[in-house]
Amino acid sequence: MLQQLFAYLLGIMVTFPLLVTLLLYYLFKKSTGNKKYAVHASMQYSACFYLLSFFVIVDQTFGSSYIGWTIVILLTLLLFFIIIQWKLIGDIIFKRVWQLFLRTIFFLFFIINFLIIIIALLLKLVS
Repeated sequence: MLQQLFAYLLGIMVTFPLLVTLLLYYLFKKSTGNKKYAVHASMQYSACFYLLSFFVIVDQTFGSSYIGWTIVILLTLLLFFIIIQWKLIGDIIFKRVWQLFLRTIFFLFFIINFLIIIIALLLKLVS
C-alpha cells in the first residue's frame, strides 16, 4: 500500500514537474518568508523532476532513450561552469557551481519540456 502510494506520488511529480515547482515555492516561501530564496530553492530542487520528465516524454514519443547523450551534455556543461569559475575567481566553490548548474538545468529543461510536449502533441495529431 505504501509502496503504491509512493510510486503514484513519484509518477505525478515526474509527469507534472511544474506542480512540484509551485508546491516547493509555496513551502519555501511559507517556511522562510523570503521570496528570492523560495524561487531559487524551488528551482534547484525541482530541476531533477524536469530532467526525468524529459526522459519519459522523449522515450514515450520517439521510442528511444537519449539518457547517455543527455548525461554527456550535462557533464560537459558542469565542466564548463567549473572552468569559468576557475578562470574568473581562481578558487572553485563547488556549492556555487552546483547551484548554477541546477538552475541552468531547470531553465533549460523547463523550456525543452514545453517544446517536446508540443512536438509530441503535433506528432500524435498527424499520425
